[in-house]
Amino acid sequence: MTSDSELTEHGLAMTSNSEDASTAAPVKVEPALQPKPLVGPKARFFDSRQLDQGCAGHVVHRAPSLGGLTVLQISDVEPSLASFLVSLDNKAIRVECVADGPTFRFKWASAYSDGKMMRIQGVLEKQ
Repeated sequence: MTSDSELTEHGLAMTSNSEDASTAAPVKVEPALQPKPLVGPKARFFDSRQLDQGCAGHVVHRAPSLGGLTVLQISDVEPSLASFLVSLDNKAIRVECVADGPTFRFKWASAYSDGKMMRIQGVLEKQ
């Protein structure tokens, strides 16, 4: 028998009108919208002195956080960039697409590691 947690991991959920879970029928649950890579295959990161700190393979612009902060999720990070980002605490940073794409200029940002991914959150400079 498949557990409820296994079903929900695969996009199914159990519903039942009775207390007996053995009679519950699986129903399809809509998966959350997947964020789209925002800057394509590569993005470069520059510190407040405009020094190149390294490259990441993918950057995804996440939905704004509760405080209205801009959040970027980063993967495929070069080791030198990872070292720089974990020390980033309320500092300016620029994230620039290698190909045509957006540039994010943070007035201040902080970063943290989330397993295989890293996240930057902060306030963008006014344009």
